[in-house]
Amino acid sequence: MLLYMFVCSVMLCVTAYQITIETSAAQRFLTTEYLVFGVSQLFIYCWHTKHRCY
Repeated sequence: MLLYMFVCSVMLCVTAYQITIETSAAQRFLTTEYLVFGVSQLFIYCWHTKHRCY
């Protein structure tokens, strides 16, 4: 689980950096959408893992 969270965190940071260097508005929108879904996935995974531990 720790490795998964680390990899997702790095992926989200790299994606956020990629948004800042994108020149095309369409590509920036798609990358932002990817970032939002990645954050959502990590949040849901952490939320359900927390509830399974108790």
